[in-house]
Amino acid sequence: MPRLLRGVLTGGMAFLAALSGGIASAEIIGPALINRGNVDTGFNYMFLYDTGTATPGFTHWGFATSWAFYNDNGTAQCGRQVEPVILKKVGTESWVITGVGQPITTPATMSGVQSFPFILASGSSVVGPGYTFAHRDLNNAGSIEFDFISPGTHRYLGRGSNADVVGDLLSGFSTPANRIYSIQFTTQNQPMVPLGNPLINRATDDGDSGIFIHTQEFSFWAPVVEWAFYDNDNFTPDRQITPLILEKVGNNYIIRGIGQTRTTTERGEQHYLFDVVAGSNMIGPGYYFGWWTGAWANGQPTATNAGVIDFDTLASGTLGILWFQTPGNFGLGTQLTATGQLGVGSFHARMYSVEVTLAVPEPASALLASLALGAMVGLVFVRRRVRSK
Repeated sequence: MPRLLRGVLTGGMAFLAALSGGIASAEIIGPALINRGNVDTGFNYMFLYDTGTATPGFTHWGFATSWAFYNDNGTAQCGRQVEPVILKKVGTESWVITGVGQPITTPATMSGVQSFPFILASGSSVVGPGYTFAHRDLNNAGSIEFDFISPGTHRYLGRGSNADVVGDLLSGFSTPANRIYSIQFTTQNQPMVPLGNPLINRATDDGDSGIFIHTQEFSFWAPVVEWAFYDNDNFTPDRQITPLILEKVGNNYIIRGIGQTRTTTERGEQHYLFDVVAGSNMIGPGYYFGWWTGAWANGQPTATNAGVIDFDTLASGTLGILWFQTPGNFGLGTQLTATGQLGVGSFHARMYSVEVTLAVPEPASALLASLALGAMVGLVFVRRRVRSK
């Protein structure tokens, strides 16, 4: 892989960037799909694919597209449910669920490789370095053949009756990895760059409602494919949030793109596809990312609530957010005028736990050069190189 470039901006929206180049292609990870000697008899266990390296699973950015496993035991394990899960490593022994696929039911008879599309049920299908996959036997014994071997590639965790939810932070997987399962995931590679602040718990639970716009302009054109935030606050009912893309024209911000409304799981770090419902997901020079604290559908806001994303208040700075407390019956093309008055585009120096992931235009190397050569002019930009994985 090419080197990774990570940066930290001293302001309201620090940028963390990781680039991977190359043309779109497929990546297949996981052990060989071959006959093995065992099938699990326990119920509700999750089995994590972990190579024990800094890139425990996926090595390229892309989207999970399909998965497959091996079983040639005829009718012995028919009618059982298996759920595919995407996880991101966030600590030495901690993993956060970023995507949950629709479970499959094993066919009436099996005679070898069983292949399925990865159909996203919740969260995001985006994967990359630091991400891996798992499978869970849902309320039944297992269906995927495995061997006991050490060192292996899989670790297990009992999930009991707990549902797998985006944002769940999992730890306690068995150590060491001493099993190999005949299961593979396939992705469609797509160079991507995550931009944003660290997705961590912060001091303040946002009690304000309205539209919030980050004051960090984007320096190149690319589509927003995913966004992520941190929220672990316990409110009833769970709050909703809708991502926005806005163009700045003078002191006005014009809504150019509206994504799918999400309901926070309140589990912490959460990843979701942008999923355009109006306008476009393209962002670039003169464009900004924001969000509405509520739901939006059928051309208008349908619900409002207090904020979702955790933030820290900064002592000063030019980076932060603009707050529009009462944007009205807004939709695509709505123009918000920043007067600077409280709640009417007023500026607040804050750092929110929010991130967007962009699909990098080709060639990715040209984008890397543009960032390194000062595309973020006027900002204090601290860079460090990280060894290639």
